[in-house]
Amino acid sequence: MSNTNRRENVRYRVNRRGEMVEAKVVPLPETTSPVGPTPREARRLNVSAERVQQGIDNRRAALMKRLEERRVARQEERDRAIREAAARAGDPDDNVTLEKIRLGDITVAQSFQRLLDEDRAVGYAMDFSWEAFQAVSVNRVKTQVPVDPNDPEGPTEEREIIDLTDGQHRLYAALLCFGEDVLVKCVVTNLTTKAKRARLFIRINDERTGLNYNTKFRARLEAEDDEPAEQVMALLASFHLDYTKPGETRNLPGRVTAVSTVESMVRQGGVTSARAALSVLKECFGDDPVAYRDYMMAGMWQFCVRYDGLYNRERLIAALKRDGLEKVNESIPDFKTGVNSSPAAAACGAIHFAYNWHLPGKDQLPAPPNETRNRYAGLVRKAARSWLLRHETNGAALVAARPLTGLYAPGAQRPSRATTRRAYGLPGSS
Repeated sequence: MSNTNRRENVRYRVNRRGEMVEAKVVPLPETTSPVGPTPREARRLNVSAERVQQGIDNRRAALMKRLEERRVARQEERDRAIREAAARAGDPDDNVTLEKIRLGDITVAQSFQRLLDEDRAVGYAMDFSWEAFQAVSVNRVKTQVPVDPNDPEGPTEEREIIDLTDGQHRLYAALLCFGEDVLVKCVVTNLTTKAKRARLFIRINDERTGLNYNTKFRARLEAEDDEPAEQVMALLASFHLDYTKPGETRNLPGRVTAVSTVESMVRQGGVTSARAALSVLKECFGDDPVAYRDYMMAGMWQFCVRYDGLYNRERLIAALKRDGLEKVNESIPDFKTGVNSSPAAAACGAIHFAYNWHLPGKDQLPAPPNETRNRYAGLVRKAARSWLLRHETNGAALVAARPLTGLYAPGAQRPSRATTRRAYGLPGSS
């Protein structure tokens, strides 16, 4: 006869007289063997797993449906844009012809052309070939000019002008090699205004070799219908500033080399946000070109839109004048963080530090967000949209007009409902 003492986990055997004749201790296992669920629990778990998987499948299907709808919408938008462009273009023979024109009859519009690099043109001339020359682009237009150049108020006559659109250096190289009387092949257009010629110049040159920003900006001004460029020029003129023209020396007093930064400020937060930033820089530092470097203007703009309604302008100006431009500029590298090394974000941090210096805790501004570049840029865009809603008379219309999707408007988002309510001070904006 054998028995097992489960409590002691001892196995023993006794004889008929009840005497124990054998005992064996069985060691307990280190872990208890897993006990499976009951049939009811198993059914419940299976049903729960099926529901979770069904929810995942439904969300995946909804996401794929939205992606397909966006793809179809963008495809339709692209096809519609192509059809409209083809309709605008019309017949090629009505717009472009190929002719031979005397080199001496071609003029160069210096108002929006690149600066002539004579060394580059001489290099073309020293290795000249008509295969490489191919054809230059010109525009033929008829205009009224004075009969007597010395009497601009006198009688005029209609004269045909052939103006160069693209190929300035090749044209100069051919002049060096063959003089003015040689006939060259030209692609001829018939645009009637300088604005149209400037737009064509931008398209041809920017898409082939790329224009530097200031050269393209000057041509955009000639195009006359570029509203952001005109807004930037009017804004700079209101502070008696100007942008650096192609070929001019950088860092001239009162000249803004980083005009692209000013335009970015205008595009994101409207003219009022750029005016707020430039007004502080102008009042504190005058025409010092260091104040109008890209990171300084962008840092001041970020400070203005980020702390709009929180900072005191007089306190900000007093703090910047106290520290001086040189000290603020030298302290900017100290505010670069491990996750965000943007010079503009660091400049915003330096301005924030100067503003908070020796201020009571209750009057100090909250610290700038320590986020990665992408996350920080998103927060700045959100602050710029809020500025538009608060300070631009048509800010709400501008934000609402930006499409949620679209092939030609990547990244354009409407502000969140909380941002909109907070901008207008509506209930429930916390």
